[in-house]
Amino acid sequence: MVEVRSVNKQAPGALYRFVTLSWLGLPMRRLISIVLITAFLSGCASVADRKRSVYFQKTTRHYENNIRWGEFEAAGSFINPDEVTAPEPDPALLKRIRVTSYEVLSTTISDDHNVARVTVEIRYYDEDRMSEITLTDRQTWKYDEEEEYWYLASPLPAFK
Repeated sequence: MVEVRSVNKQAPGALYRFVTLSWLGLPMRRLISIVLITAFLSGCASVADRKRSVYFQKTTRHYENNIRWGEFEAAGSFINPDEVTAPEPDPALLKRIRVTSYEVLSTTISDDHNVARVTVEIRYYDEDRMSEITLTDRQTWKYDEEEEYWYLASPLPAFK
């Protein structure tokens, strides 16, 4: 419900109108200020979220390129050692691996934009066996707000 009050203060002809939303008890000016500040702050948050999303896309693209081109040591640099306790893959095996396809099947980002889950299908062959193998790699990526950096919280793909 809206209530409009006219108040004549100090001088005739000086008419001040106050519009109040009775269910909130707030003058319209204050309500508009609150709405504008909220919109501004949410706009800032969405800019930060977009920036974080762009960083995520760039980071995962670099990781993908490292996996595609067999640069497994470089791909391993994306892993946070505090998060992953899996043993290191056999370097001799990784030298024989040739990735033929890397396809992102799904990406899910948490509501707070700090955790992302990516499911990838990787096709590769082992030079010794000469047969193509398909594996599904489930990756967990986490954002470090202090460093402004996405890191991998899961091990390298399980090539066999």
